[in-house]
Amino acid sequence: MNSSSPIANSVLEMMRDHLEAATVEMFADFEIPVESVPVSRPVTSLGPDAPSIAAIIGYVGVGVRGALVMVALERTIGGWLSRMGSEGADIGDALGEFSNMLLGRLKTRLLPEGLTIQLATPTIASGNGIRLSMPPNRSASLVFEEGIGSLRLRLDATFDPDFKLAETSERDAPPAQAGEAILF
Repeated sequence: MNSSSPIANSVLEMMRDHLEAATVEMFADFEIPVESVPVSRPVTSLGPDAPSIAAIIGYVGVGVRGALVMVALERTIGGWLSRMGSEGADIGDALGEFSNMLLGRLKTRLLPEGLTIQLATPTIASGNGIRLSMPPNRSASLVFEEGIGSLRLRLDATFDPDFKLAETSERDAPPAQAGEAILF
């Protein structure tokens, strides 16, 4: 994370913590147990020649904008689909849908914190040795492992200089569960 604004740094850390919990919960809902592992540097690739899929989904809120990036090996996503009984489904579409559901869950968790975001449509890229550029501003990376392989997430955020969280109340609380449907 870049270190210029204490409020932006603390908000990104809060977003990262919610994203970590939302990822574990979402995959658990599909009976895919993932475990967070320590990350020492930003997520930029999975390997030099590994067939990979990347899903990038943008978001925007008052004073903040950014993107969630998910990267996994094709064989990892195929394994998830097999366990879900969706063999033969398009793996790019699947990762795009996972990214949409995950950012939706993050959105639900951020509302009571005073941060409302809107989601864009995911963009999918595939290829061998996908490399992501370093984000220009703040970024938080997460890595999850499970039996088939790993999932790498990066949450990029740009905060306006006057960014602040909105005041919240209990009536602002979202429904208990969001982002539980997956369609291919």
